[in-house]
Amino acid sequence: MRAIYARKKGRDLYDLWYLVSIGAKLEDHLVKTKMNYYRLDNLKKEDILRKIKNFNHKDFILDLRPFVPLSERDKLPQLLDYLKDHLARKLKP
Repeated sequence: MRAIYARKKGRDLYDLWYLVSIGAKLEDHLVKTKMNYYRLDNLKKEDILRKIKNFNHKDFILDLRPFVPLSERDKLPQLLDYLKDHLARKLKP
C-alpha cells in the first residue's frame, strides 16, 4: 500500500493485484500500523483508491515492459485498465 502511494511503479500495482487475486486480505489495522511507521497515519483507503484510479498508463507500461514478453507488450494498457477496475471493486471502503 505504501509503495503504491509513494512510488509510480507499475509493478507495485501489479503486485497488489496479484496478492488480492490469490485471496490475500488487507487487514485495516495492519495497514494502519505500517502507514504509521512511515508517518502516513492520515492515509485512508480512499487515498489509495484515488492513486490507483489515476495511475498513468505510460508509467505502467514503461515499468512493466522489461518483464513482459514482446508478444504481450501491446496488451499492457488493457491490463492496467483491468487492474484498476479489479482493485477498485476489491478494495472498496
